Parts: sequence; C-alpha cells; structure tokens
Amino acid sequence: MSARPRIEHEIEGVAWTLFDAWREPGGLGLGYFVTDGAPDRRVALAPDTDVTGLDASGFRALWETASGLTNTERRITGPRGRPWLAQAYGPVWHEGGAAREVVGVRLRCLSEDEPVAIVPGVPLSEVTDEELRAAIDQPDQ
Repeated sequence: MSARPRIEHEIEGVAWTLFDAWREPGGLGLGYFVTDGAPDRRVALAPDTDVTGLDASGFRALWETASGLTNTERRITGPRGRPWLAQAYGPVWHEGGAAREVVGVRLRCLSEDEPVAIVPGVPLSEVTDEELRAAIDQPDQ
C-alpha cells in the first residue's frame, strides 16, 4: 500500500488537501479536495498534472474549476481513519427496486493505493456508512 500524491494549500483562510485520487490507464485523473467544515470538491486532472508540484495559484485554479459531489457520491471515513469515496453505479431508473442486479456502490480510497471495493445490488441512498466500511475489507476481486 502506498500513499497517493497530495498537497495542501489555503484558500480564503481554509486549509484544503488535494488528493490525486485515481488515474485511468490513459493518465486522466480524479483530483479530490477535502477540508473540515465545507463540502468536498472534485476535479479532472490532466495526464501531465503533478499535484505535488502545484503552487498556490495552480492549486486555486484547480479548486475553482472543481465541482461539488452529487447525490450519487459521498465521502466516508474508512478503516484506519482514511477517506474513501463512495460512488453509485448503474442506471438511474433503478428506483423502486427495479434493476437491483445492475446497481451498486464502488468505494475508492482517496489517500492510499487500495483495491476498489464493491457493494452490489443496492443504491448508495440505501446503504449506511457502517455497511460501506464493512465492504472495504472485502475488495473487488
């Protein structure tokens, strides 16, 4: 297990941590901003972006283009106090119990290189943080 790249800067007196939370094989990445007392933000990272090398203005530029989470995402505190992103997957028409076989929740550690965990057959709105934490110990095979 290795730590993901991260950097911290202040924006308007608030300390934010930016994690380079995930990279696809082509290099496009997910940048994830975390602070206490404010909603999380996420941003796409270009393949050549090195978050650890960002100065205050580069950090702020990414923060300003970042988006808040949707109702299909939430951050939880996982094992050993690490932040994890829970993201719903599957069709939006699953409400009412339809399509349970194709919906679920994908969990990704934001701060460490950990296996992705999956909770199949349940929308994010119907699963508790405790249930998600339990699933983290059973990574996707």
